Amino acid sequence: MSMREAVAVIAKAVGAEDLTYEQSGIADFHAELRDSGVSVDVADMMAEVGEAVNSRHTRMEQPRTGRTTTPTSIERFADEEFAPRYRDNVRRG
Repeated sequence: MSMREAVAVIAKAVGAEDLTYEQSGIADFHAELRDSGVSVDVADMMAEVGEAVNSRHTRMEQPRTGRTTTPTSIERFADEEFAPRYRDNVRRG
């Protein structure tokens, strides 16, 4: 599943049909974290994880298989787990 497909499922679950996926670079990710109030140290560490994954320095040891994949579909997760928490968070503002 692509990131665009995953975002479309999540958008549908939360009723935000205009939500779209936008790829950004590590520097932009870091800046957004800082703008959201994340500390410099945490933003640095999160950006480092992104760099490690992108450079393939960090990678999965096992390939994805039926044995290592959850039986829960993304649609079910989005509807039953993500959307209710999202709505609660929006209500609390």
